[in-house]
Amino acid sequence: MQLPSAFIIGAALTMSSTAIVSKILIERSDLNSRHGRLSIGILLFQDIAVIFILILIPVFNNLEADLFKLIIFALLKIIFLLFIVFKAGKPVMNFWFDVVAKNKSRELFVLNVLMITLIFSYATKLAGLSYALGAFLAGMIISETRYRHQVESDITSFRNILLGLFFISVGMMLNIGY
Repeated sequence: MQLPSAFIIGAALTMSSTAIVSKILIERSDLNSRHGRLSIGILLFQDIAVIFILILIPVFNNLEADLFKLIIFALLKIIFLLFIVFKAGKPVMNFWFDVVAKNKSRELFVLNVLMITLIFSYATKLAGLSYALGAFLAGMIISETRYRHQVESDITSFRNILLGLFFISVGMMLNIGY
């Protein structure tokens, strides 16, 4: 039995809703209000929960194998990914962005952000996970660096275009006949 693609599309839409809601809250100057902080807190919790769900999807798709071993292996993947994001990723990314920032080239900086995102996406795909999870993890690691404000200002112009492209690509995966 294979989980329907609608579940995966729903998980992707959950992650993208944070970007949409945060933009609306910023435009209305409600981000620091009580309801703004609560909304962002709930959305971030959903985003983190989706990581675990995306890792566990292959476990439930493989019915012939030992379920206990698959769940243990998935939990090890989760622990490894969380270690990378919260312990090892920050110093490595800070060092790398220090090297890139010394060149004082905005284009090179943006290119490195895209390169890091693609590398993480490819690495998670090699590990049997999704490209989207790799991009999400890359974003989490980059947001923990001291260059997060520069990254945010550099990619702001691309934000709406990439968000629209994301929704178009998710819509193209929808199987209406299913």
